[in-house]
Amino acid sequence: MLDLARSVVQPQSGLSVPARVLVLVDRITAHPRLFPRLQQRFPHSEITLLWVVTPSAVLTWGALLAEPVEERTHAMLAALGERMEEGQRRLAPLQRAALAAGLRLKTSVVHGALAETLVRVARAERIDQVLIPTGSDYHGQPPAELVGQVRRRLTCAVDTLD
Repeated sequence: MLDLARSVVQPQSGLSVPARVLVLVDRITAHPRLFPRLQQRFPHSEITLLWVVTPSAVLTWGALLAEPVEERTHAMLAALGERMEEGQRRLAPLQRAALAAGLRLKTSVVHGALAETLVRVARAERIDQVLIPTGSDYHGQPPAELVGQVRRRLTCAVDTLD
């Protein structure tokens, strides 16, 4: 359900649009080509690009089990740090491009299971709409399937972004 108290009214049309929009991005979808669509649909909204580092993206269990016990924690933390830094590196140019395009944009890089993390961040940030771009499989999970999982847990709008 859209909270109209947190909606922004577009002066030209009188229609309300979400005040806060969360967009999931990854290696494939984290690209400035998202901005024209977002700017057209949400010109006055605050947009958060969310990069989620999933546990499976950190290390494969086979590689982890091959390490001696005393080195496993170090290997996991080092790999997690590398993936988090990768997300930050990929989102930094998008922040600059969004500024140039006139978008109000925040970025966030977090670690966790994909659907659960989307739900947690959306609730914590009081997001009005979650968008999951098509064109990626999000660690083997099709966007439509992910939308269904997240939609069941949130009261805000959850859709794909073509």
